Formats: sequence, structure tokens, C-alpha cells
Amino acid sequence: LERALLIALQDAQALETIGRASILDPQNKEVHVIEARIRAAQEDSHRRTTRERQEREWEDRLRREDLLKQELDRLKIEREAKRQHEESRRRMAHEQKIGQSLNRTRDFLAAGQLDEAQCELAFLSVLAPGAADVLALDAELTRRQQAAEQAIQEARRKQQEEARERDILLRTEIERCVAEAEELRNQERFDEA
Repeated sequence: LERALLIALQDAQALETIGRASILDPQNKEVHVIEARIRAAQEDSHRRTTRERQEREWEDRLRREDLLKQELDRLKIEREAKRQHEESRRRMAHEQKIGQSLNRTRDFLAAGQLDEAQCELAFLSVLAPGAADVLALDAELTRRQQAAEQAIQEARRKQQEEARERDILLRTEIERCVAEAEELRNQERFDEA
């Protein structure tokens, strides 16, 4: 830019000088040729300056576009890293929740609290459907529920059997007492009957 200004200043001085020479000797062809060369050099300098300015503007534009692209790439990478971090955090929280629920279900099973274990297992089935641990706990719960149902059925059967045996013993005792009372009546021992 400095060089272009210096050349423009020199061209202006040269034109001024040649203009004075033209006034002094308007018929001198050499003065006209020099003036034409100065004007051509001035136009060439102007074109060169314009081209250099356009090239600088183009380079600046390319540099800005490159910087913008770099910034966009950086933001994209940051967003992706943040998304992955959030996804990882959510996955870890989900796995932690599943682990806690598995432990509670196991604790309920160990304590024989089958209804509570079943509720917790229903929650687990939503959190981790088809997970091996969930399926294993479901099978264990089903086994324990069936065992508990069998124990209840066995206890009822025993109670019913004991009630029948008591009924039989009671009837046998009543029949014996009635038979004894009849025998005493037949012997006319009414006070004892």
C-alpha cells in the first residue's frame, strides 16, 4: 500500500512536470509519448493496486471462512463431547438405579417379603426388560411363591386332616359314651347313665 501510494505520488509529480512541458512546447511529440507512458503506467499501477487489494480481500475472506470453519468444528466437537458425557452420565445413573433395585429385590427375597419383592421386580422389569439378573430374580421369586403356596396348601390340608381326626375321635367318644349310657340304662343303673 505504501509502495502504491509512493508510485501514485511519483506519477502525479511526473504528470505535473510533463503537463508543464506540454504547455511550454505543445507540438513536441516526445512530451506526448512520455505523457501517454506515464498515464499507461498510472493505469497499470492502479490495476495492480486494485488486483492486489482484491487478492488481499480474497485471502482475508478465505482466512475468515477457515477460522469460522475451525470454530464451527470446535463447537461441533464440544457439543458431541457434551452429548456423550450426558449420555454416559444418564447410562451410569440408570445402571446405578438398576443395581439398587436388584439389591432391594434380593433383600426382600432373603427376608421372605415376597409381595415387596414382586413390586420391586415389576419396577425392575420396566428399567431393564429381559436382563439376565431380572429374569433370574423373577424365576427365584416364582419358585419361592410356588413354595409358599404349596406350604399354605399343605398347612390347610393338615388342618383339615386334623379337624377330621378330631371329628372322628369326638364321634367315637360320643358313640362310646352313648353306648355306655345305653348299657347302663339297660342295666337300670340310671344314676350312672
